[in-house]
Amino acid sequence: MHSYLIVLSLAGAVALRLGYGGMAERLELAGREASWSRRWAVALGAFLLPPLLMLATAIAILTMGLHGSMLGHGVGHLGYGVALVVSLWFCSVFVWQASHALRSRWHISRLPLTQIQGLAARRLDSQLPFAARVGFWKPSLIVSQGLQALLSDAEVAAVLRHEQAHLTYRDTFWFFWLGWIKTATAGLPGTDSLWAELLLLREMRADRWAAQSCDPLLLAESLLKMAQAAVPVEPGWVMFAEAHESNRLEQRIEALLAPAQSSQQADSAVFWVIVSLAIATLPLLTNLLHSAT
Repeated sequence: MHSYLIVLSLAGAVALRLGYGGMAERLELAGREASWSRRWAVALGAFLLPPLLMLATAIAILTMGLHGSMLGHGVGHLGYGVALVVSLWFCSVFVWQASHALRSRWHISRLPLTQIQGLAARRLDSQLPFAARVGFWKPSLIVSQGLQALLSDAEVAAVLRHEQAHLTYRDTFWFFWLGWIKTATAGLPGTDSLWAELLLLREMRADRWAAQSCDPLLLAESLLKMAQAAVPVEPGWVMFAEAHESNRLEQRIEALLAPAQSSQQADSAVFWVIVSLAIATLPLLTNLLHSAT
């Protein structure tokens, strides 16, 4: 019976991811009418729900154990073994990603301290314009020597406001966990496209927040200059300028110049994300159908 649960959860995960493709296409056709909050809800739900369903199913099977029955059918070693492998895989990926983040943090701590427009930062010895938040809950600000060489003081201020948005939204914290899910479920369909969408929406949100206290046109100009000199980054770093494949500049600039969206739309996105997470816990209820005898 446990094997049936695993097959069902895997089929459901694949079906949900394949269904996202049609939803994403409709949102793309909608263009500006598709609010960023709605895109957040759809992308985050499609990204999280399938792997969490699989993980919750594996945890449910492990808690049931090797003995007993479910709905009159016996449980055996095969389903339990697969659930154990799935759980160990998620744990091993988490340990690898956490150790990688700690190593990155250690390297960053060795960079010299500096001040930039009144903010404490770590100085990167590079002529490429670079600004990033690196860390977990309270990430450090990293700036390169080339940042001020390329941009004017006003443009640097816009970049720093963008990076402050990442701190405000705790993007390094949340995307650490999302990155864990991405790595652990790389084999599921749509993982890369969903990850790129989430990265784009993250940057759009930071742009919008920064534009509340600086000129959106100035921010857009800074965005173009930084994107043209984009450099590779480590996982978990939150940058102003990222790789071109995950930074659809036209969408970001259009979002900067578009009217601000209402909080009601944002609340709707949060609601659907909570619904998705609630659905992901449903496999845990199968414990009620398990009998130890």
